[in-house]
Amino acid sequence: MKKKTFIIFGIIVILAIAGTVGFYFLKQARKEISAPAPEISPEETECQKFEKDFEKVNCFAQLAFKRNNPLICEGIENQSLKDDCFSQIALSFEDSDLCNKISEKEGAIQCKAMTSEDSSLCEEISETREKDTCYLNLASFLGDTSGCKKITDKDLKNFCLEEVKPRETRAPSPAPQVSSYEESERLYQEAIEKKDPSACEKIGDSDWQDDCYYDLGIRENESSICDKIEDELMKDGCYFLVAVELNNSSLCGKISEKDTVKHCQAATLKDASFCEDIKNERLKNDCYIVVAYSSNDSSICNRFSEGNLLILCRAVALKDSSLCQDLKEEADRDKCYFSVGKYLEDPTVCEKITEEAVKKECQEVINHLKSLKQ
Repeated sequence: MKKKTFIIFGIIVILAIAGTVGFYFLKQARKEISAPAPEISPEETECQKFEKDFEKVNCFAQLAFKRNNPLICEGIENQSLKDDCFSQIALSFEDSDLCNKISEKEGAIQCKAMTSEDSSLCEEISETREKDTCYLNLASFLGDTSGCKKITDKDLKNFCLEEVKPRETRAPSPAPQVSSYEESERLYQEAIEKKDPSACEKIGDSDWQDDCYYDLGIRENESSICDKIEDELMKDGCYFLVAVELNNSSLCGKISEKDTVKHCQAATLKDASFCEDIKNERLKNDCYIVVAYSSNDSSICNRFSEGNLLILCRAVALKDSSLCQDLKEEADRDKCYFSVGKYLEDPTVCEKITEEAVKKECQEVINHLKSLKQ
């Protein structure tokens, strides 16, 4: 199961908005739309063997879709993963009744909003951050930025307005085919194991093929592999991460988006002056934090007059998650722990996060970043 969400400049974007966790799961579900049924069959037994949560969920989801039996999700013991499975197949079958199988109230409401394409259902969610995430996910699903206006969090609203693309600009998604998915996954794994980008060419699914080139480009620190990626956002992310890993600012010139070019130059040259030319405020803030971290210079954080960003920046720059405790709001502390844990690639920092969904996302992001370096 592949996730383009990790690719949005890997080590950067999640910094500013921990609330984009839901957006990540939406992208993941839409890409891997396939789905999960009960009596333990040999296939279900095989699904249970997956160590990574998202792989286990996707395996059950595929099986449910293949058998046209959503109840296969019941075979998952972990309730949170079971909820994820029902959420996926509710979207796959376009059946909002399946959302009632989700144990967590906010998750069930969000599932119904997605399957019925009705933003008014998000209003039933009492927790502000979860409600905002519901609006964001639905806006992305519909390709309609008008839904972003309902988001109360300023950063999340800006992210929604910048990242949500109209439906008509997206390539049409083919109908889910389990056999095609399985074949793409097999060819992807084969290419990764052999470290052979030419093997990616055999993959018929464009999403899997892009993921194959992306992961190999990062693993091998080879920008020429990134060249083969069709999705511009992924390609820019690949160039960015390779440039930072190799500390090679010349590779920043391959990036198409101007603000990201400046961000890349700042990160590779450890020069915060490049951040000043970035127009996107969120990306500019991220840029300063990246340079503060990479240059071990917490004085760069003094550019932030706003208290929360100042504390988060210092925590990242000094590699000290205990500083996050100075933040008053739980959501801000969670965001801070997420950022420090991600930069240090230390999943133990994620354990300090209160919100379970954010904690899980933090751990998965770190595991993915580590897997790209193996």
